[in-house]
Amino acid sequence: SISLYDEKWHLVWANLRWEAFFRFNRAEMIGRHFNAVVPNYQETEVGKFLLRVVPLRKMDSCVMKLSNRRWSRVSVFPTERGHLIRTSDITDKLLADEETRRRSIDMENAVNQRTQLLMQERKLLLWVVSKARDGVTALDQTLRITVWNPVMERVSGLRADQVLGHNCFEIFPLLNGQAIEVFRRVLAGEMLITSTNCILPQHEQPSQLREFFTSNWERCYIPIVNDENESTSGMVIFFRDLTAQQRVNSQIISARDEALRLVHAKSQFLANMSHEFRTPLNAIIGFTDLLQNSILDEESQERFDIVKTSAQSLLSLVNQVLDYSKYEAGMMVLENDEFKLGDVILETVKYFELRASMKNLKFQLDMEDNPIFQTPVIGDPGRLKQILVNILNNSLKFTQCGSITLSATEFCFSLTPSSSQSQIDMTTSSSSSSTAIDLSSNNNNNNNNNNPPNNPPPSSVRPAGLSLVDGSRTVVVRLDIADTGIGMSEATLRNLYRPFTQADSSTTRNYEGTGLGLSITKQIVDCMKGDIRVQSEEGLGTISTL
Repeated sequence: SISLYDEKWHLVWANLRWEAFFRFNRAEMIGRHFNAVVPNYQETEVGKFLLRVVPLRKMDSCVMKLSNRRWSRVSVFPTERGHLIRTSDITDKLLADEETRRRSIDMENAVNQRTQLLMQERKLLLWVVSKARDGVTALDQTLRITVWNPVMERVSGLRADQVLGHNCFEIFPLLNGQAIEVFRRVLAGEMLITSTNCILPQHEQPSQLREFFTSNWERCYIPIVNDENESTSGMVIFFRDLTAQQRVNSQIISARDEALRLVHAKSQFLANMSHEFRTPLNAIIGFTDLLQNSILDEESQERFDIVKTSAQSLLSLVNQVLDYSKYEAGMMVLENDEFKLGDVILETVKYFELRASMKNLKFQLDMEDNPIFQTPVIGDPGRLKQILVNILNNSLKFTQCGSITLSATEFCFSLTPSSSQSQIDMTTSSSSSSTAIDLSSNNNNNNNNNNPPNNPPPSSVRPAGLSLVDGSRTVVVRLDIADTGIGMSEATLRNLYRPFTQADSSTTRNYEGTGLGLSITKQIVDCMKGDIRVQSEEGLGTISTL
């Protein structure tokens, strides 16, 4: 608002804003004294200001609160006939200035806090870098060195104060084109790992630098990427000396090769010695048979029976060790002979029927009336019989009462022998409370499988198990051997086919055996590309499915 007063402080003129500001009708107030506008003005802040400034006849201004409780700037301008007063409401401006000042203070505090946090993070980062076992350096976008940790000082012979802030080409003026290309690719955002030994030319370099840049170092170049615009602002380079690591790796490889050589030598020795053992044992058994056929009294006959039985047990043990060592050495070879499945099964059953009757056990054979069991097939009848004998031996050994049942069916067949590679699903019917475990080679995710590490049987000695004579198809039979013996726990099942392992020490004392029979069984089944599943529950017996 603008108002004009004469020398006696009577209102001469006022604009429209004056009416709105002071809420008077200017027509009514013309000629009235200033006291009518501001009652008792001598005691007010504006009155005191005017009484002080007007006599001086000079322009002046002051900020104060008027009767409307808003901040105003009052300015006085001297004129020829009096003085002009301009009043401006600056409350909003002052509030805006105050808000700006407050925000500026808050921003400054936030910047200070962020700066302190960044300084702490930088100190922590530098401390970690200083304690690193690898050499660590960093370059900005202009290839100026910003980090040089103690490992870099030690291996290069250059102190941090000699390199920090300098361009890497100033410190290493002979950097070759390969290094320049690496820098270009990393600054373009690519992470590189290199173990090349030609970052620097080898001539005209201090001996320590030559050793540093020609040692077997692995270098990892990581670009520093800004989060805002994903631009690259530099790179971090990690140097790691691989000499010790490669030395250890070489020692490990040598030790592994030596261990494999010793294992192979051991397996060959066992195989050779088993053959050497079998020769005199066969002679003992043969001469024992001859002596038993001669005229002997009853006491001598019993003694020769003991000798023959012991020799046969020892021969069986030697044969098991021989089979196991063959498999370990990758030398187990399956024969391809012509035979009939039914003949092998019946021959095995006759032997065990007699032994079962001696223990008052019932032995049952349930062989499917299927022509396949009387059809000539190609396979290894000896190994098939060995599988049956090993499992039936265990059933007979661990069954004191009840029965043993052998069931034989044709499971399925493929149109071509090659499909014998496929997985065979063997779901054996039993009570839901029994424990089952699949120990087949096709499902050997079990860590306790018995295959020798790094020494699987060669594929060339793993023919299909059984096939027709004309080769038109592969024959797949299912054999179930069920007994009412002592059964096994889940823990025992998981270790069932580990060599030299039986259920527990008490089992070893109560029942004879080396723990090799079932291990060899699994290996033969594996070689014949078959599957084996065992279901058992303690006290309720066992079902083995082949």
